[in-house]
Amino acid sequence: MRARTAIIASIAAGLSWPAAAQTDITFHLDFLVNGYHAPFYIAEANGFYEQAGLDVTINPGRGSTDAVATVASGNAQIGFADAGAVAQAVANGAPVTVVAVILQEAPYGIISYAEEGIDEPTDLEGHSLAVVPAGATTQALPAFFALNDVNTDEVEAITYNFGATVPSFLSGQVDATIGYLFGEYLAARNQADRDVQIMRFYDWGFDVYSNSLIVNNDFLADNPEAVRAFVAATIEGVEYAMANPEEAVQAAADNTETPFETLLEQFQVALPLIYNADAEANGIGSMDAEKWDRTQRVNVDYGEQAEMVPTDTLYTTEFLPQGAGRPPPGAAVGDPRGARRRQAVRCAGSDRAGSRSPSFWHFLSSGRSPSIAACCCALSCRHRRTSSAKSSTAGTACCCTRAIR
Repeated sequence: MRARTAIIASIAAGLSWPAAAQTDITFHLDFLVNGYHAPFYIAEANGFYEQAGLDVTINPGRGSTDAVATVASGNAQIGFADAGAVAQAVANGAPVTVVAVILQEAPYGIISYAEEGIDEPTDLEGHSLAVVPAGATTQALPAFFALNDVNTDEVEAITYNFGATVPSFLSGQVDATIGYLFGEYLAARNQADRDVQIMRFYDWGFDVYSNSLIVNNDFLADNPEAVRAFVAATIEGVEYAMANPEEAVQAAADNTETPFETLLEQFQVALPLIYNADAEANGIGSMDAEKWDRTQRVNVDYGEQAEMVPTDTLYTTEFLPQGAGRPPPGAAVGDPRGARRRQAVRCAGSDRAGSRSPSFWHFLSSGRSPSIAACCCALSCRHRRTSSAKSSTAGTACCCTRAIR
């Protein structure tokens, strides 16, 4: 009996049980590696994806349009792309679905020298502005102007090729330029010999979604649990990056030649867009139909999207983990400007002005977004009261006197 037991034991010792099968996922980014991609890279480096049963390969992209096309074709299972670009693609038949919104706020705005006094949208009147020929900012600009009653005839918009807007601004060819918070703004601020600021569209009522996780519809139908696991592991990566920003950014730095310091700065300015009031209340990655309608409306009214897409064909919250997305105690939520933003958000709730254009920007009076109509519209929450001439109700609206610096 002992001999038989010994034989069985020796056979068992020579066997190795096969590991559980890993689901292969190619994750296609929107652009080359940037600091705001750090949560994805730390999720991969720390084994969050692997522990979820996934073998994830992260590929840099060449823009949101490229990311959507790559996922729609099946060359990548999951992608990261601007919400407006996704909505337009779905309207044109692209077989993709949004499963989480990572950047809850539009990250672009008007970049200028602080001394120019371009602190409010109407301050652009009488100034020149560098713009680009296509993209999210090109569609957003006329909507931003309409929302804030800017006389476009008084703004000299000059079109430059991509990559030339910041040099044109720094060389004095234009008074201001359009650009991204973690792109052109940081580039201009770090190269300028004077204080540079950005007037973000979001802080003046332009409340739409930005970058989101998208999934190929066939992959989603065939691998729902893998998608659920990917979303959960990604959110875990975001939470970890919030608590350990330098470690997370180093994981991104290991995959690019961009200096660590640049990536860290990019991540710091992007984080308040990831963890804003909506994410604080509903969880990282959360989304709703009302804001998706606003996001699409910009495309339809000012872009090339022919008609609105039913939201249930555009996105689903089914794969968001319950109770996920809350930061761990002591987590860093970006730079001090982010802290001021959250303070401003919390003070929103009284003194609301009515909608300026009920057919489009009706959400301004809803109180759902920390915008000019919800009081405390921007980062510094200075409560400078101004009359709301086009308000549908009597009253005043608070607005901030300065942009981000």
